[in-house]
Amino acid sequence: MTDNHAGRFPKGAKELTADEIYHMVMLHTYQNKSCRQLARQFGISEGKAYEIVARRSNSGCCG
Repeated sequence: MTDNHAGRFPKGAKELTADEIYHMVMLHTYQNKSCRQLARQFGISEGKAYEIVARRSNSGCCG
């Protein structure tokens, strides 16, 4: 049996809580943190950080 989510969530991928996602968006919005900084701080990929910020704040990561 194969896992349908194997490509989207590789082993060791961190699942963020709702509080962490909220904190990420607030840091990006009000302290102008870049997706690279957020990814490093929360231990996720830059792509994942960009996706979270873009979906939650209707904008992308700039800078």
